[in-house]
Parts: sequence; structure tokens; C-alpha cells
Amino acid sequence: MASGEIAVRRWEDCGDLWARTDENNLLDLEHPPAGFALYGAEPEPATRRAALIVSQLPRHIDAGSRWLGAVRSGVKHIVDHRWSIVSSYGGTNWDYITWCAARFDIRLWVVSPPVRLERFRSVASDLTGQLQLDPARTTFVVPVTGDSLPKAERLHLRDRVLFHMAHHRFPIVIRKGGFWEKFIENAPGLDARFQAPRPEPLQPAWNRDRSWMIHLEDRDWNGTLIHWTRGTYGPWSGETTADYFEALTDTASGNPRDGLATLAHIFSSGVLRGEGRMIRRRVPVVSFSENHPWEVLKSIRYRPALGRWNFEPYGIVVPKSKLVELGARPVIYGADDEFNLLPTELKPFFQFKGRYTRGNAASSDWTAEKEWRLVGDLDLDSISDHVSLIVPTRNEAQRLRRLCGGKVVPLESSGR
Repeated sequence: MASGEIAVRRWEDCGDLWARTDENNLLDLEHPPAGFALYGAEPEPATRRAALIVSQLPRHIDAGSRWLGAVRSGVKHIVDHRWSIVSSYGGTNWDYITWCAARFDIRLWVVSPPVRLERFRSVASDLTGQLQLDPARTTFVVPVTGDSLPKAERLHLRDRVLFHMAHHRFPIVIRKGGFWEKFIENAPGLDARFQAPRPEPLQPAWNRDRSWMIHLEDRDWNGTLIHWTRGTYGPWSGETTADYFEALTDTASGNPRDGLATLAHIFSSGVLRGEGRMIRRRVPVVSFSENHPWEVLKSIRYRPALGRWNFEPYGIVVPKSKLVELGARPVIYGADDEFNLLPTELKPFFQFKGRYTRGNAASSDWTAEKEWRLVGDLDLDSISDHVSLIVPTRNEAQRLRRLCGGKVVPLESSGR
């Protein structure tokens, strides 16, 4: 296989990919693959292969979860035996296995769900960068199908290919009633020595105890605007997935990218980056709210569709007068047809006011957010004397001061 080229094999020529040809049932599927495409390092099919099997997991991962340690132990076991590893991508479970395997000097097979061949190379390139894979030791494999399959079928086909490529199979976390539990029920060659319990989703500490909200109404916030921040369960902007996995591995417990760490990261960087993803014409802006923190935080709720909280009790406070000097202004709320009537310089400040249903009841009223925007980035270093940081508790205020300094306001102490 020449470097940089995709090699396509017919099904009849793929026998060396299967660890157990007698149990392979891919041709029994409703939409069987016609063959496979390979890209990357020259395959070494003679080397014994092993797979760690992890069902889909909750998005909110605790660094202390036993399955993470089980993956690391399983990878070390495979490395000690000088086998190669068969893995995949597309979720924290597979991404973490693939990243762990890439940290060692072993062969790695990465199985992709069916994708168009013209995308296959770019997918492999993106993964190589995000997970810091060694191109000289990584072979990418994708089933070639003649049909456009639903997402579930594409993922199940990927999992079947991965499973049948492995001589040694180590279940790590198997979800009860899920695909993997049914698929491996009577499968030979399973070794459960590394199996771990399915983790519970991690609850942020501020949500487990909301006593910090008791005196939230007592403080005067007039004359200020607040940019609310939140944690993430993945890399920060500008990081790779490998950076996040390094932090996840080096942290004893909790979320290394939680709200506190994110706030410290932003302040230490000296810049609050504008974001244009939710703004018309994608002009990057920094958003602030004029609302009192009580009005914002009393409505905290988890949004399952987005996999995150709508707000978290972490924020950056700046005097309104200072932001006005820098060009910030209140959002212009209006109907859709009003956007095109605005001059170009005001368009980044437009926000659809909301939709109305029967009886003129607003199904979404964005005017209640009292949003302000600043176009571009905010240079925090240049106004550091005017900036305060909000955290929920006095304990987190002390931690934040140690992490990055700055003036920190714990919500817990308000009114005491």
C-alpha cells in the first residue's frame, strides 16, 4: 500500500483481516460490506490483535472512574504481549482506548463506520492530529458498502468488524441490554479480567449542594455586566482531544475541565474569546447579561439535547461603563424581517426576540436575557483592575486565587 493512498480490497481478498473466519457473520447482514478500504501504515495481519470493548458511556466523565483505569491496564497487558490493538473513534470510550494505545510503540488498527471514500482520508488525518497517532504505526480500516445506512447500522457494522478482527477480546464496560451485551453473549475468546462497573454521570459539586444560593439576592450588582462561563467534558477551544485525555488521566477525580478550571483557564490566558456559532453571519462576539445573578441562576437547568447546563455559577464581571468604552452595546431584539433593515455595523447585535404561539404566549422569550455584546475578543489583561470573577463557594474562591490570582467573588458569602 503506497504512502498516502487508499487501498480497496474486495471481500474475497480480506481473509487475513479476520481472527476467526469460522464465526464471521458480516455477510449475513441485511447490508453486508462489499470489501474494505485501508489507509495509513502498511498492515501487518500476521500480528495477533486484541480489542478492548466499551459500551457507550455517559458524556459526563469522572476522572476517577474505574473504567479509565481498566482501559489503561488492558492496554498495558496488550503491550506486554506485543499484540496490536484494534480500536475505533467517535465517542469518549473508543477515542480514549485509541489514544491510550497510541502512547505505546505498538501497531494500531482504527476501524471506521462506513464513510464515503473521499472523506476517509480526511477523517484519518483529523484523528491523527486530535489523538496524536503515529502515522507509521496506524492503519485505518473502513467497510465499503453500496448502501447509505442509518447511523445505528453504521455503528453496529463498525463494532462487528472490530470484534471479528481481534484474536483477544477484553470487555471493559458492557451496558445492560445494549448492543454489546447481546452481541458477545455466546462469543468465544472473551477475557473479563479488566471488566469495570458502568459509571454514573458525574454531577458538578455546585449542583450537589446549592446552599450557596441562599443569600444570592442580597448583593447589589447594579452597573455591572456578567459573562457566564461553564465547564466542558472535552477539550477547551484550541486544545486537541489528546490534551483533554492527558488531563483526564493525570487528574485523580472529578472533571479537569469543570467550571472552575475553565474560568481559571480563561483568566490566565488574558483573553475572553468571541464566539460566532450562534450569531447571524457568524460574527464573533462576547456576550454579557445585565440580569442580576439571582435572575440567571435560579433558572439553572440541565439541557439533555445539548448535553450541558444552560448556566453554571461561574462568571466574569466587568463594569458596564468600561465595556461601553470598548464598544459593547445592548442586543437589539426584533422579528426576523428586522435584521435586514439594520446597518452592517449593528447586525452583530441583533437577536430574534422569540416565537409566539396561541394566545400570544411566548414559547421562547430571548428578551428576558437582557444580553449585551462586544464584537471580537475582550482583552482581559488590559482591564484586569476592573475584572472580578464569580464562583459559587468560598472554598472555590480560595482555589481560584491560588490558580490565577485576580479578584474573586464567592456567591456563598453574599449577605453574611
